[in-house]
Amino acid sequence: MHLSRRAVLIRLAASVPLASFLSSFPLTFASAAAATEGDSDILKVSRVIIGRDDLNPAIAQRVFDALVTRIDGFKEKLSALASALGGGKDRDAALSALDDDNLELALAIAQPWYTGVAGVGSEHSYDDGAIFVTFLGAEAFRAIQHIVPIQSYSTGAPGWWADTPAGMTAPPMPEQIRDWAYVPPGADGPTVKADPEFLTLVMSQKSQKMK
Repeated sequence: MHLSRRAVLIRLAASVPLASFLSSFPLTFASAAAATEGDSDILKVSRVIIGRDDLNPAIAQRVFDALVTRIDGFKEKLSALASALGGGKDRDAALSALDDDNLELALAIAQPWYTGVAGVGSEHSYDDGAIFVTFLGAEAFRAIQHIVPIQSYSTGAPGWWADTPAGMTAPPMPEQIRDWAYVPPGADGPTVKADPEFLTLVMSQKSQKMK
């Protein structure tokens, strides 16, 4: 199934009334807008785009700081986007009515909120122009945090992942599945045996957490 960029933006969250996000929303920038004013505007527009009213203002400021360096005329374009989102329409209707320029800007704002990075990082160069915004605050993590833990963050003691999640039925597992030295039968390729000192450390930590 093919989804247009507009459909992707609309489906980021369920439809919500704009009135709760844009009440008293200044739809134009003063000619000499202060950074705090820009922060307030980016936060309110982001609430509409992401579909959440509990976005972190500090992350909104980082999104603003990143995009203002990447997009020419960002403040003016943000003002135009705010005006386009006004008028009391619900979220779906407002986003559906955006013209191509405002749609591009809305997607550019959504990207760092969801991925935590403004721009696209490169595996081959440190100087790729991408700007880090957040890791723990990325909406992509928040959307699935009730199911999947944030990468590199354990939800329990060593071997916690071997427990069957509530409501799920898992096939039988070998008794040694929690053993760091266990090598499943039929494993392809060379298997490196765990260092004995490492195994001692892991098992001691496991026993302490289980007490």
